[in-house]
Amino acid sequence: MLVALEKGYGLEVDIYSYGMVLYELMTLKTPFHGEDHRSITAKLKEGERPPIRKELLADPSYSPLLEIFEQCTNFEPNKRPTAAELVVLMQKIIIAG
Repeated sequence: MLVALEKGYGLEVDIYSYGMVLYELMTLKTPFHGEDHRSITAKLKEGERPPIRKELLADPSYSPLLEIFEQCTNFEPNKRPTAAELVVLMQKIIIAG
């Protein structure tokens, strides 16, 4: 996200933010909860994602959302899905129910 901001704001930053909203919905915590600004900035520059509890990783019902989270927060902005692709991915989750 920071790299994208240094080069100019693009839609990829919005997709990253969407991934972070998914993170909050899954974990009920803000990303990097309890960490200071410098620590968060350093982690983002290294491409780190906020930690996900082992229980979520082990729960198959979270797998589709975790996959979307990982795609949306890919360190390489051009490898993130587009908004249209996200709509299709989310529709598949809803239909699979």
